[in-house]
Amino acid sequence: EYDRFYWSDLEPEEGVYDFAPIDRAFSVAARHQPAMNVGLRFMALDEPQSGSKIPAWLIKKGIQGQWVENGKTFVPDLSDPTFIAYAQKLLNALGARYDGNPNLAFVDIGMVGSWGEWHNSNFPDVAPLLEKYAPEQLNRYVDMHFSSFPKTPKIMLISGGNSLAWASQKGAGWRADCWGDWHNFSAEWSHMRDDYPQRLAAAQTAWSGFNDSWQHAPVSLEICGYMAEWESVQHYTREEVQASFDWALAQHASTLNLKSRPVPAAYRDIVDSALLRIGYRYRVGQLEWDTPVR
Repeated sequence: EYDRFYWSDLEPEEGVYDFAPIDRAFSVAARHQPAMNVGLRFMALDEPQSGSKIPAWLIKKGIQGQWVENGKTFVPDLSDPTFIAYAQKLLNALGARYDGNPNLAFVDIGMVGSWGEWHNSNFPDVAPLLEKYAPEQLNRYVDMHFSSFPKTPKIMLISGGNSLAWASQKGAGWRADCWGDWHNFSAEWSHMRDDYPQRLAAAQTAWSGFNDSWQHAPVSLEICGYMAEWESVQHYTREEVQASFDWALAQHASTLNLKSRPVPAAYRDIVDSALLRIGYRYRVGQLEWDTPVR
């Protein structure tokens, strides 16, 4: 299940928070059989043509930013002190309500970029995030999540540049959101060959402990498209699908998000085999038997 609640939805008036959409998500998850947990990521930007996703009252305060699509959507300047202050207030309010909730599996460090995913590549008229802002400016948003949600596990998308290493150093895990892409977008470029390896290597260079972060924080992978499309559209071979799951195991993945869609019969055994090894599991470390053996 996936729903989007933007800042403009959650704080329609200054200091007046509408928690009902998130509360409903927790309620739906609890009623589901088997019960589900909830992950949260907070968003302040969508598409150029979708309209502003931060509250109108905040824009009226004169925060710095840029209008795009002939004045339809406002892209806030992430270094603006007023924007920063109100972003912290929002996260503090959300943390006060949800941090430590046993049904909250993780908080995905967001607020930066389109959908809180640490990029703005869908905004051609706006400078790329990692070029416009220094790491220290973006790290502030990582720090906000840690101060507002001290108890809840945190994860972060790997597109965050040096801020990914900063988040990992503070205790966050990481996630990738187009796992299994061998040629979804191009025959010459893919996430699996050309994107993930470089981003993970850069994070390790920025912080020497990154490669061991799986030992204390989650690694979460979200499928690219749907597995049915892997078969019917991408025509991935069993070898390519196996390579995707082998990569997930090599990264010590905690969870795989297959988007609650059916798994094609052609790949079913590959999935089942991987699920036996992915994430935590119980195993016998020591066995004692008191009854004499004759």
